[in-house]
Amino acid sequence: MKLHLAILFVTTIAAAAEPKAPADLGIDLVAIKAGTFLMGSPATEPWRNADPASGEGPQTKVTISKPFWIAKTETTRAQYEALMGAQPDPWGKKTAEDWKTKGADFGKFPAVNVTWDQAREFCKKLTDRERAAGRLPAGLVYSLPTEAQWEYACRAGTTTRNYAADSDDATEIAWYVKNTGPFNRGTMPRIQPVAGKKPNARGLHDMLGNAREWCLDFVGPYPGGEVTDPRGPAQPVKDSMNFRIQRGGAWIDAKSKMRCAWRGWSDASFGSQKGFQEGTVGFRVVVIAE
Repeated sequence: MKLHLAILFVTTIAAAAEPKAPADLGIDLVAIKAGTFLMGSPATEPWRNADPASGEGPQTKVTISKPFWIAKTETTRAQYEALMGAQPDPWGKKTAEDWKTKGADFGKFPAVNVTWDQAREFCKKLTDRERAAGRLPAGLVYSLPTEAQWEYACRAGTTTRNYAADSDDATEIAWYVKNTGPFNRGTMPRIQPVAGKKPNARGLHDMLGNAREWCLDFVGPYPGGEVTDPRGPAQPVKDSMNFRIQRGGAWIDAKSKMRCAWRGWSDASFGSQKGFQEGTVGFRVVVIAE
């Protein structure tokens, strides 16, 4: 009986430590168990970036030692604006009017033109809000994923180029230039509402395509060998390069970026209103231990 009570007590604590998804915002969370995977791409993978400072190798055996939770979709415009206020259109006036004429719900589009700092601020506000509501246990926070957490969640146990197949064709799982066009002088490829494509085996939508997703890490080389819970460099590799990792590729990107191992990076201010206004970069939240 004592042993039974002890097991019940431990189980109750573990259950209590799980966050409750903020359903009023439409954010669904998927639990990701701890585990091990190969991060990066093999030397034979087509389109691989082999740069030693910022490429996809050497492949590194990574252990994710703690479970975490990740949003099923990229943060939407409606979710972002609920906490951060109205967001300027990432499209020109004519294109935005076009979308509205066709009945598009902007609230279901990924929140784009969001800087790394704005994404982090969203996570902080969401943490404070959910703690106050009693849905986020002490010791857990909303955050951007580390690059390792992102790839681990994206691969969902696969080792192929994308999480559906070892193929260049990602049309069933991703919005990219092949299926968001035509790409010509009259019509540009366009971003799409979230969850319009098949999810990976963990039920996560748009891990490839639609909007690139900010990660916590500065860009840097992979260590190789075996590591646990890796993070990128503690500071920029060069003082003038405040580059943060982006993952997943975007609606305007080619097939070469529709791969689980693809890495992109930009200055943390990328997406500011005084900066580039293409509307390609958003983010996805995770819940992790502080």
